[in-house]
Amino acid sequence: MDLTRLTASGLGPVNLETTVRFRRELTEPADLVVSCTFLWEPGRKTWRVTQELNTGEGTLIAEVESVSGLLDLTRRRLVDDPAEQWRVNATHPELLGLPPLGADWPRA
Repeated sequence: MDLTRLTASGLGPVNLETTVRFRRELTEPADLVVSCTFLWEPGRKTWRVTQELNTGEGTLIAEVESVSGLLDLTRRRLVDDPAEQWRVNATHPELLGLPPLGADWPRA
């Protein structure tokens, strides 16, 4: 995603809420593996991102859950269909858990 291009189009991502649950202490040296999953619900102005931080051996260190939105920078309101805006603007929307342009996508 080219955030400069997104901002130039009048849109900007916003983080509305983040919860971090620490499960274990992370000690040095340690490999850290981070997963990231985007959860989209048609008809919603927000989406969820869940992340897990694990050691290289698979021990869960922390869980992070966020709620985000896409702000219309002129109106200062969340856009109605953020998933579609990300699909249009992202180089690889599949990395965001979205089907590429032209593929079927559930609508509200």
